[in-house]
Amino acid sequence: MKLSEQLRNANGLLDATGAITNWRALTLLGLTFVTAALLLTVCLASNNGFLAFVGALLFGLTLFYGGNAVGITLMDAAANEGRVRPMATAVMVSLFSSHRLIVLALLAALVMTALFLVVALALFLCKIPVLGPLLTVVVLPVGALLVGLSFFVFNFVFYPMAAAAVWNGAGIRETISHLLAIARQKLASVLIQEVLLMLLVGLISLFIGIVVFYGLFVVGSMASGILVPEGLTRMLLMGGPAMLLGMGGGEGSGAYMMAMSVGAGLLIAIGMIIPGLITLQGYCQIYLSSLEGLDVAHARQLVEEGSAALRRKQEEMRRRLEETQRKTAQPGTSTPVVAPTTASANPSTAAAAVCPACHTVPEEPDGKFCGECGHQLR
Repeated sequence: MKLSEQLRNANGLLDATGAITNWRALTLLGLTFVTAALLLTVCLASNNGFLAFVGALLFGLTLFYGGNAVGITLMDAAANEGRVRPMATAVMVSLFSSHRLIVLALLAALVMTALFLVVALALFLCKIPVLGPLLTVVVLPVGALLVGLSFFVFNFVFYPMAAAAVWNGAGIRETISHLLAIARQKLASVLIQEVLLMLLVGLISLFIGIVVFYGLFVVGSMASGILVPEGLTRMLLMGGPAMLLGMGGGEGSGAYMMAMSVGAGLLIAIGMIIPGLITLQGYCQIYLSSLEGLDVAHARQLVEEGSAALRRKQEEMRRRLEETQRKTAQPGTSTPVVAPTTASANPSTAAAAVCPACHTVPEEPDGKFCGECGHQLR
């Protein structure tokens, strides 16, 4: 398929701006931020290190699962199949499916680790005398190109498309199959669409930033002059942003400084929500458009062959472990059996093998007298 045919749906990326009118996604994202902030604040207020760690963990998990619930809601809107799930259903689906992204991220980390090890091994080979500098001329650019391409593909293709696939209900194997097929057949078109999406989001973010920060500077200056007159001089010396961060004002102005900081933070957070929603909606549309005409049969076969090879390796390792345990558990290998001697077979001879007087074992078991004390043995 020609690249121009693959990009025929790229103009649909403008529809991603419709994410800001998706009230379900907006509500879910707002509830996610509020819940995560409350959990973190409550745990930090306890002044306990362990609870602070728990709060940070809950903060991250809430953002992770809540963000995936938002993605599921936006995927329903992008699919345009009339499937509109309630917010509670989207949250439950996120709780039972978002772990797939963690597994995929771990797989990607393993691939990157293996690549780093290969590059490190190649660099160690470059320490060979005479040939080392010549190998470095080849290894350095090739290794840098492989690492750079892997980083770019994982961050701009693998993770966004994997998240969109999971939001669309794909399992781990199906997601890997789709990603391999996209990498083989539509990598260029996906990259071009993501570049266009980033330009769109960047332009919108620029407009939002101009509106938000110019408004905060002007209104913050007015609020400082009216509500905290004694801090106006410090505000002029430090600048409007410093005033909003609570660095100006004198005694008695702490409450106003805190209120102004909280209000400014809320406005900035609301301004960041809009580009975030547009980005997620764009990822959903790029993934759905990449599925059109995508041949995943070969990629699925590769995934199945890899899974079969992994299962064979696991079965072989399990069989070797069982054989090792079986050999260790055999009594013949740990406690050798000694054949009974003539002295132990005959009770009278066994009794005579030890001198009854000095209780020593004579050097000559067949002798009549003990070699130590001379006691008669027979």
